[in-house]
Amino acid sequence: MINNNWKKTAILILLCNISAFLYAETYLNVFTGFTIFTDHYPEDDYSRKQIGFNLNAALYYFPGDFPLGFFTRISYNGTTPVMEEIKRESMEPRKCSIMDLRAVIAPSFMLKPRSNIHIPLSIGPILVFTNEKSTEKLISTNTNYSYQSLGGGIHANSAVFIFFPNGLFMSPGISFDYIFLRAEKGEMRMNYRTTHNDSFKRTSYYAFNFSVYCGMGILF
Repeated sequence: MINNNWKKTAILILLCNISAFLYAETYLNVFTGFTIFTDHYPEDDYSRKQIGFNLNAALYYFPGDFPLGFFTRISYNGTTPVMEEIKRESMEPRKCSIMDLRAVIAPSFMLKPRSNIHIPLSIGPILVFTNEKSTEKLISTNTNYSYQSLGGGIHANSAVFIFFPNGLFMSPGISFDYIFLRAEKGEMRMNYRTTHNDSFKRTSYYAFNFSVYCGMGILF
């Protein structure tokens, strides 16, 4: 008798979870944006500003009509040129190919001021991988200097979903990153900063990234 009750309870819990998942709102969003990224190395009194574009894919999940859900985003950023500054003295832009890949998983809160307008607000942790190559080449191998970094910080995101009758939506929005953890590896060969690390090494660092974007999405 006890075993049967446990089985019935387990089946009811499973059915409730399936029902909640089927009733959930899932938003898939693909977008591109314009980004401004500034990073700072306090120990070297050195900073850089990068301007470029990014490609993004985001997924929002909200269980039923409950306004609190979660948000995940993957972003690919490409920037060139780079503007350097040391002790508030600036130099002309320098050609440098910088790619970074960002991943976010965060809680999200959904506002619905109108039936065809939804506004998700999200904030949470972000992980960043950067790969950088300068135009200078190593004399021995005739290859570009290579520099990689791993970082982490806080990501904030706000968008406006404007729905069309067919379930598609347009998604203008803004995002902001504050990166305060960084480990670097390889060669950085800039006008004002030169490093060499054979393995990832923690460095004093903080950065800000601001992005304005727009794209299209679908509600499942």
